[in-house]
Amino acid sequence: MLESDIQQAAIKIVANNITNICKVIHDTGKKVTDTVKLEYGQAFDKYIYNAISKYSKCKTLLHRYQPIFLYDVYVDLDVTLGDKNISTNNICNLTNVSNYIMITGTGGVGKTTLMRHLFLNTILNTQYIPIFIELRDINSMSDNENIVDLIYSSLKRLGFTLIKEYFEKALKSGCFTIFFDAFDEVNDEKREKLKKDIEYLVDQYSDNIFVISSRSLERDQDFIGWSRFTSFKMNKLSKSVALKLIDKINYDANIKDKFLKEFDESLYDQHESFASNPLLLIIMLMTYDQYARIPTKIHLFYQQAYETLFSKHDAVKDGYIRRIESKLDMEEFENLLSYFSMLSYLKKSKSFNEKDLLMYIKTAIEIGKYEADSDKVKKDIVENVCILMQDGLEYVFSHRTFQEFFTAQYICRIGDNEQKSLFDFIFENLNSSIKEDILMKMLLNMQQDRLEKNFIIPYLNKLFDTVDAESEPEQFFNYLSFSYGKVLINFDNNSEELCFTGFREGDKYQKFLMFIYDEYREIYQFEVENKQSRKQLKSHNELTQWILENKGLELSMDELYGEEKQYFITNAFESFEWYRERFLFAKHLLKNLKEKVTTKPTLNDLIKSLPRAIGQEWDFN
Repeated sequence: MLESDIQQAAIKIVANNITNICKVIHDTGKKVTDTVKLEYGQAFDKYIYNAISKYSKCKTLLHRYQPIFLYDVYVDLDVTLGDKNISTNNICNLTNVSNYIMITGTGGVGKTTLMRHLFLNTILNTQYIPIFIELRDINSMSDNENIVDLIYSSLKRLGFTLIKEYFEKALKSGCFTIFFDAFDEVNDEKREKLKKDIEYLVDQYSDNIFVISSRSLERDQDFIGWSRFTSFKMNKLSKSVALKLIDKINYDANIKDKFLKEFDESLYDQHESFASNPLLLIIMLMTYDQYARIPTKIHLFYQQAYETLFSKHDAVKDGYIRRIESKLDMEEFENLLSYFSMLSYLKKSKSFNEKDLLMYIKTAIEIGKYEADSDKVKKDIVENVCILMQDGLEYVFSHRTFQEFFTAQYICRIGDNEQKSLFDFIFENLNSSIKEDILMKMLLNMQQDRLEKNFIIPYLNKLFDTVDAESEPEQFFNYLSFSYGKVLINFDNNSEELCFTGFREGDKYQKFLMFIYDEYREIYQFEVENKQSRKQLKSHNELTQWILENKGLELSMDELYGEEKQYFITNAFESFEWYRERFLFAKHLLKNLKEKVTTKPTLNDLIKSLPRAIGQEWDFN
């Protein structure tokens, strides 16, 4: 398949839809003139042509200078719905299930690549006109602008010429598949409004197909606002698919053959967490070439990736060693990247125009007190080391996990008081990042004791001091009412589900508790009242019926008193198993971490124990 094949198919799709679109725009049953059809058709043709040109090409860590055709490196990444595996080789496999699709997956698993494939596949296998929207663009829009403004500005950027009023009317035709890429890249303070905007858009123009991608959503309330959407989870790379991806990569044949053999025999099984992720798999190949081994810890993995990028070149430029224009050595450049990443991460900047990029670089140079030219550093970051890549008029990280890695490096170098202040800022202003990003996971690998001392223990103390009560069910109720104002009955697939809404201060602890539960549950095997889970469904149904009969479709946590409150406390503890399990796990973890701190030997204790260990007595007096 060639780009020209996709372009030809797109022309036919526009031609097949344009009469209907014109009639809807002008709200008439009369015959539409050929002149009008030609003008409107050309507007959509121009957008589609430019969109295909943009989204059918990509840059990778191995192809940093010249974009390559997407299908030169693409392998089909399947998704799951419940326990059912669904192929993504044809978008109809998804739209046969639902016209409202949510695709979730971890960082680096290839969500954007899959969305681009589905965009192109829509042209080849359906009669819908696809529209691709990068949701991160909403971060730079004013609060007065909405999702239609974002869609229209995205179209105009790629040559669309009809006025906004006509485009909004065209949406009523039901001729479009709209792809919203990377909801997780939307700033926290804009997410709730965006959810409502998308829900309204879907309600207004429900005959179209809508596809959203995001990092994983795990809580019930993460799905509130997506009530129409069916959630598909991206699969990790199996060994066979990973081997197919490696085989497609343009790389030194001898190195690749050796890597393929060892990967098939042992590397995949030994490093499945890396090998099953497309981004990390490419880094694996690069670091294998450089070091002939793969580290098991994720921060060491990224460290080797950086060193490889600093010292190596594009896959198509054999034997050429680039010069670093800024004259900074590997360590200095790494420190500068940590300042740059920390500044941009805390400012929630994931893409940069030329002016902002140079501003961040200049500030990083000043923090590090380096004698370096901003323009030369920019050239190194973008062209030589390739931590950033140019995407039109914007610059983006080759993958945003690099921003998180270098930010983690900065955090590890600062003092305890600075760390505590920075963690306070992240908790208050970047709360979703605690669970969604790999920053905290890296810090847990890099400086577990300091992360526990400066972040995990203080925030667990705050939480359990706030919700303190005589019994665990009462503590749990206090936690729920600290986090949410209302319990909502949501009707989904002919069943009744209880969801929390009316988010309060305590909701910020949800991502925090999810993070520590996921990272610590294999270290600490706490028994968290497993007997309750057997009663969970019965209690959930009883509580739902009680709310329906006594409160209607929603219950206010602040209006519970006396016997009603006690009934809710007892049944909530048994009903909301997902929340209870993480809450009680955190309570047990806090106790263990405090004991760990009090029993940990000091440096002096270790020194004094050394003579006994080697059979000598030393006098320190």
